Amino acid sequence: MDKQKNRKYVSPAREKQATDTRNRVIDAAEALLLEKGFAGTTVAEVARRAGVSPQTVYAIFSSKAGIIMAAIEDRVLHDERNVDAIERMRNTTDPVLILRNAAAIIRNIYEGNAPTFTAVYGARMVSPQLAELETELNDLRREKQAEMVDKLVASGKLLPHLDKEAVRDLLWMLSGREIYYLLVIRRGWSPDRYEAQLASLLITSLVHPDAIKPHLAGDILTLPDVPR
Repeated sequence: MDKQKNRKYVSPAREKQATDTRNRVIDAAEALLLEKGFAGTTVAEVARRAGVSPQTVYAIFSSKAGIIMAAIEDRVLHDERNVDAIERMRNTTDPVLILRNAAAIIRNIYEGNAPTFTAVYGARMVSPQLAELETELNDLRREKQAEMVDKLVASGKLLPHLDKEAVRDLLWMLSGREIYYLLVIRRGWSPDRYEAQLASLLITSLVHPDAIKPHLAGDILTLPDVPR
């Protein structure tokens, strides 16, 4: 009885208001980052543009870096393309198809966050907050790839000299945000070209040639299109 009395009730209207506030802050922060960069963007300005108090921003996100982390996570969670690609990965045991879809997911994540990432990329060298954020993002990416690594190893079709940790390390390294930044943002590659090259590199670095053969047309690796 006491437990029922102490149970908190959160109305749908209040939940919607909290979500709307959170989204306004993220949108305001992303716009300001593009206009002024990380160093030129303050929490006070973000709050003013979002129509809330600085205290509200700190209560939700703790810091400016916290807003960026939330923005990146939202892009990942709300991208329907990633949901579909993850489902396709779970429905196949072919390591080539698993890695083909992995490349699509990685491209979607970086492409969706490219403006924010570009705005804060240089600032991470002088901001302890952003350096810590980058470490957190890399650790999170490695953690999220564990299920895929297990599935790849279980296929029994990888290069024989690679143990599980080596597979995990190579996948983590090749899927790094730095490579997307250098090739797409700095060198002007299209996201399509990056995705195709990443898929090819992942497959040839991890998968046994016998498992790749069904996907070859002559000497050329042919990969299925991923729905968009």
